[in-house]
Amino acid sequence: MPSVLQTEMRFRVQDATNYWQVTVDSTGALDLDEVVAGVVTQRATAVGVMANGDRIVVIADAAVIRVYEANTLRITYSNATNFQTETDGELETEGTGGSVSDIISWPRVLTGSPAAI
Repeated sequence: MPSVLQTEMRFRVQDATNYWQVTVDSTGALDLDEVVAGVVTQRATAVGVMANGDRIVVIADAAVIRVYEANTLRITYSNATNFQTETDGELETEGTGGSVSDIISWPRVLTGSPAAI
């Protein structure tokens, strides 16, 4: 089995072949990919920005996805119309030599009693 050389974090997961993902490879490149029917389409990339210990924040708000690295906006993609209502996510792989120390998820829009507070 070949080794996986990138960390993959999936979000807006509809099923095993339809989702969005952010990946980090061994060169420090940060990518935003849309996966539809198992076909990966790279929508944006920030080359060589990741360093050991950096924090990644992904904000998916309607059709706009923003990806931050170390509190710096690195990717904005404004045509993310697929899977907007999906709320599942997963860490798919840490890759070879990768490490993820914490995953935190918050709703983008509050409804009901949390919104009233």
